[in-house]
Amino acid sequence: MYQFKKTLLVFFFLGKALVMPAQTASIDSLRFIIRFNNDNVKKINAYKALANALIFKDFDACQETAIAGAALAEKIKDDASLSELKNTWAFPGILKVFMIVQRSIIINRSKLQKRSKTFQ
Repeated sequence: MYQFKKTLLVFFFLGKALVMPAQTASIDSLRFIIRFNNDNVKKINAYKALANALIFKDFDACQETAIAGAALAEKIKDDASLSELKNTWAFPGILKVFMIVQRSIIINRSKLQKRSKTFQ
């Protein structure tokens, strides 16, 4: 029984080690490219990829990344990348507003249900 638990733990931690750092490693490598690469086109592509990677993880970091990438794209006059980064930046904001509205609808609905139960 002890050997079975030991084997199970080894496989569990190996699985965690193989799965979890992949996203972090790609985010770190994209940040490395942004910081230390001199080619602006590669930097813009890294900004786009990083903004897309952060879109559901961290809204503020996604927004900062997209704004910085959009500024660089505007500087080198890359209109396609500029519009893509602006869309990436706008999407989390729209999603956040949608989630806030959805929460307020649910809260208002639950309040109305409580009121209707008190009047019955």
